[in-house]
Amino acid sequence: MSAKAKKQKGEVKEEKARVTQRAALIEVEALLKRLEKDLDKGAFKYLTPYSLAQQYNVKISLARKLLKAAVEKDLLKLYSGGRRAPIYTAASFKETVNK
Repeated sequence: MSAKAKKQKGEVKEEKARVTQRAALIEVEALLKRLEKDLDKGAFKYLTPYSLAQQYNVKISLARKLLKAAVEKDLLKLYSGGRRAPIYTAASFKETVNK
């Protein structure tokens, strides 16, 4: 295989990787909006990556990304950290419990 063909093949792989990353970002944003609506309704007392993956029918890795994005937007707060199963609560839920 010539050097030019190898370079073109590498460029195609990079382009596919970029498209996949963009699709994942769009999916996280859409799920984040859905999570925000569910949190407003009070649908969850607590969330774990597993429970969110089951609820939204997504992979656990995507659920973890979604939970981290929700923490950055101050929708959720980390209640109990852990490597395997961190537990999150709604930010507004914590405030009402403390009052």
